[in-house]
Amino acid sequence: EILKAAAPERSVEEIVGRAKIMKIFSSRKREHVLGGAVIEGHLAKKVPMRIVRRGTLLGKAHLLNIQSNKINSDRVDAPAEFGAQIEATFEPAPGDTIECFITTIV
Repeated sequence: EILKAAAPERSVEEIVGRAKIMKIFSSRKREHVLGGAVIEGHLAKKVPMRIVRRGTLLGKAHLLNIQSNKINSDRVDAPAEFGAQIEATFEPAPGDTIECFITTIV
């Protein structure tokens, strides 16, 4: 029990969904409106996400709103197209990949 308590904690990331950005509709400072398609898994509002371009991590982003078939939603499952409003400090581009992930401490 003492060894378990003294063991260092490590965090493990599990990717729960991937999507491809198809089009950027507008960008205002840190907010970007884009359209895309969920490739695998799901995208959800409260799940952290990161954007990857050609295998290189651009950074983390925050999902502000997501719509599927012109209806606001909390989650979009694959295979489906969506429109989303994200907050990011960088400029996403068509062809980038969105990865939603869950971090668990082991």
